Amino acid sequence: MAICIAKKKYTAKEIAADIEAYIIDTSQKSNTPLATPKWLAKKYNVSSMTINRAITTLVEKGVVYRVQGKGTFVAKQRVLNRDKLVGYFAWQHNDHNPLNEAAYGTFEDILTNGLGELGVKVDFILRPGYRSEIISFSEAIKYDLLIIPSGMVTPQTLPWLKRLSVPIIVAGDSQILPYPFHQVCHYYDLGFEIALSYLKKQGENNIFIAGIQRETSQKRVEVLRKVADDMKVAHETLPLGTGISGDTSLALLCGREQGKYFLDNNLNGVIFALSDFIALGIIDVVKERNLELGKDVKIISYDNLESRAPFSSDNAVITSITHPLIELARETVKLADDIIENDIKDSGITKIVKVPAREFVIRKSFY
Repeated sequence: MAICIAKKKYTAKEIAADIEAYIIDTSQKSNTPLATPKWLAKKYNVSSMTINRAITTLVEKGVVYRVQGKGTFVAKQRVLNRDKLVGYFAWQHNDHNPLNEAAYGTFEDILTNGLGELGVKVDFILRPGYRSEIISFSEAIKYDLLIIPSGMVTPQTLPWLKRLSVPIIVAGDSQILPYPFHQVCHYYDLGFEIALSYLKKQGENNIFIAGIQRETSQKRVEVLRKVADDMKVAHETLPLGTGISGDTSLALLCGREQGKYFLDNNLNGVIFALSDFIALGIIDVVKERNLELGKDVKIISYDNLESRAPFSSDNAVITSITHPLIELARETVKLADDIIENDIKDSGITKIVKVPAREFVIRKSFY
């Protein structure tokens, strides 16, 4: 295999791109052996470790494949799905809160960019959230695949969705549900275990759980209680507040109420907020009372939206478990690619992908 290269020291990313371009430009046939790592290292003037990283990148992209003891070979090159159309149902948000952008925009950006790289066109279908029929049957049949947030699968919409002949991916639930659809789920247990282990190492063994009256939040409460019981961490749930829905502004107000309750009753322990929106409401109260965050009041949260919100990413303060939005989006793209590439329709077989929350970021609110 002859590869034309410039006289420079390449990075693994550049080497991977160069080899991929060579394979495509010269129409290399599938199963053609790739040059040995030793030969490539010499040609690119890099270490064998760098070559290994480059080849791993190509394997992950499906450009080449490895056979143990035999070497690396050119994979069957796929044709971009330029004639395929995916419908993605997105919640209609009337406010432009930066945290909302971080919560929803991250997933949507990675999803659309990933599908775009595969040559798939994506239609955004905005839905206010109260209709039982998401779109008409005549509109639905034009799509090769529908991707739907789990929150849109309700007792009202489920019968309609079941009648569609179009493959459906339900993305973003925290559990595998008995739907006849493909699913990409996340689960909280591992993230909660990591956070509570850190808490115990810091000498804390008592948490006050701050949630809201919303299905997603209540699921997090349920899982956190179970993990806390298993790890022998004492826990108490703070009052949920009054008139709280799923809106961002009301979640912040709920956090304020819970912060006041915690301080007014002189409670002693770590507040475990089940979203950054709630945590920010609590932090507002801490500031108003001239208390020191992380010393007078310790907070752990779930979401880590601060790291993605443009207004606060450089000044993030919340110790948090990262909700795996990026991984969820990437796995949704992979599943969509598999369904489209292999023309998986109503075969009766559904594919399930589970993504754990595993990253725990320590910041000022508890370190």
